[in-house]
This record gives sequence, structure tokens and C-alpha cells, in this order.
Amino acid sequence: MHITFPFIVNYEMYLRVLISAILGFLIGWDRESKSKPAGIKTYMYVCVASTLITLISRFTVSMSSVR
Repeated sequence: MHITFPFIVNYEMYLRVLISAILGFLIGWDRESKSKPAGIKTYMYVCVASTLITLISRFTVSMSSVR
């Protein structure tokens, strides 16, 4: 019996979310260092949320086209 774990197969999705969190952190850190209103947490949330919305839409389109 062969068991595959979905988190291993979808490593690309996790990598994209991680990269977006890192980039959001860097953008937010730059803004906080310049005393701008939106900072690290805001930009990390925005970057990760937009990445997740994009991944979900790509995943649902690819799943619906299989049928």
C-alpha cells in the first residue's frame, strides 16, 4: 500500500506562501523603518492573503477543468 501525503506533493504552494510572507515582511519592515502607518503585520497579511486567494482560484479552476 502506497501512501502519499498531500503536503509533500504541494510543496510549491507552501513555498509560494512562504516567499510572499518573507516579501511582505521586508516591505513592512522598510515602511516601519520610515515611520509609515502600515507596517510589518499589515503587509505580511496582505501578501499572504493575496497569495492564498490566487492559489485557491488556480486550484479550483484546475480541478473543475479535469471533469
